[in-house]
Amino acid sequence: MKVPWHLISIVKMNIDRILKKTNEYLGIPSVVSLEEHFLNFLQEDLNLPGYKINRMNGVLAVKSINSKSDRVITAHIDRHGIITNPSRDFELACSYSKKCYGEEVKYSEKLFHQFGERISNEPVVAQDKKGKIIGRGFTKNYVLDYEKKELFYHIEGIGESEPGTVIAFDSKLNIDGDMVNSQIDNVICVGIIYELIRQGFEGHFLLTAEEEIGRSWKHIVDYLQSENIETDSIITLDTSPFAEDSYLVNGSVVLRNRDEQGSFNPVLTEKLKTICINHDIPYVVKDELIDAKNAELPEGTKKKSVGKTELGKIIQSTDRKFNGTTLQLPTTGYHTNHETTSKSSIKNFCSVLQKL
Repeated sequence: MKVPWHLISIVKMNIDRILKKTNEYLGIPSVVSLEEHFLNFLQEDLNLPGYKINRMNGVLAVKSINSKSDRVITAHIDRHGIITNPSRDFELACSYSKKCYGEEVKYSEKLFHQFGERISNEPVVAQDKKGKIIGRGFTKNYVLDYEKKELFYHIEGIGESEPGTVIAFDSKLNIDGDMVNSQIDNVICVGIIYELIRQGFEGHFLLTAEEEIGRSWKHIVDYLQSENIETDSIITLDTSPFAEDSYLVNGSVVLRNRDEQGSFNPVLTEKLKTICINHDIPYVVKDELIDAKNAELPEGTKKKSVGKTELGKIIQSTDRKFNGTTLQLPTTGYHTNHETTSKSSIKNFCSVLQKL
């Protein structure tokens, strides 16, 4: 049942329903550049009363029919994983996909090894080109050919498969008290968007492919331009990695003023901060935290980057024609099958969205 917009601010979002929906979504592989079957599922699942669906290359747009709001909420739906390449080897999907687009793979040797370790020793599921689950197995060790920028996995239980076969984490949501973990980047935000739509939240929701290879920003811009939408009210939902779990434990949400590529809409960012302050919601501003830690480093020490985001690329590439801000969930276990956040942070994250 759709909740009238004027009442939504007093309706509590159902965290258990968000987690249940997230777990359902985790059962559908969505490896970067191979998200077609998950997009098909979402096209049906989000076709709810009061909304219309528009499917374009790399983006599924869900818009409230009678809304005049220029708010655009985005979340990427792709996840890291493996693909069977033309040589029938099990190759890291993100680097393989970049090569297919003719892009240079600039990953450092250290990052390749991180990918290798994050995806090794994990249960995986194989999906054919028609979306059918055709097998389950377990990743073992990996082999890196850094000169060719290729990383391959040995997988037990999945035999030789056709080129284009998707190999994804066999993920299930685990809940231990307040902690929630799985391959939640960024399916947790898709579960939150489902709940927002179910409750009648107004605006445009853009669910994008290929964020993990830096291409989702273009899908968003193409959609906004095709719909003649001009907005500085984009809100990008995502997870944000931390080395320690203190921000999860205290239920924080993560905000940003900027990234390496540009400054976000200061009015909208300040509005999120004010919501947090007025409603006793703990928050951390990621770029301010990084800047403070960099200021403490000895002179000559390499400083940590504030990072690059999808929104920053949109701002940079359109000369600020489009702008907005980000709202993120703090996590540990970055890009693994055990990425962790907390129900407390999810609850506060949803509260901020409702109070916008």
